[in-house]
Amino acid sequence: MLPDQPWLVMCPHCHAPLWIDELEELGQIEPWGDEKCDFNDAHDFIVPTLDDYFTLIANGVSDREKARYARLRAWWAGNDERRRSQVEIPMSAGETENVAAFMIMLDESDANDLVVKAEAMRELGRFEESLSLLEKSDDKNFAKAVEIIKRLSEKRDPYVRQLVFN
Repeated sequence: MLPDQPWLVMCPHCHAPLWIDELEELGQIEPWGDEKCDFNDAHDFIVPTLDDYFTLIANGVSDREKARYARLRAWWAGNDERRRSQVEIPMSAGETENVAAFMIMLDESDANDLVVKAEAMRELGRFEESLSLLEKSDDKNFAKAVEIIKRLSEKRDPYVRQLVFN
């Protein structure tokens, strides 16, 4: 698995959000290279937290794709805590609002977006809507995910679950 290449990071000095595509490139280094370079004193970026994403979203993101990215990553950030927990943690009101706003941005004619929206519906406890969306999915690339989400929706299970693809 390759490391994540985030589009949004936080400045290690002032904690300001930074969109990677808006930064000036000063040079490049090999990610796993051992050689000395001009950037040895550079600090690693900070991965945004759920609260960082919520602050960014509350302040407004004018670019639709960046807003979609921020909302997706906020959803994932909230789910990260659930994956690490031994107990089932429901979504907070802020998370629920975020996921609902994110779903509006999804295009149901896109096979990936359709499955993502069905999973979002399931996590929001909107099981019938999740199942209805899954009925529209005919892309074989997503068949296993559809099967798992369908099974969880039929069980009325809104919690984050590990999707095992054997």
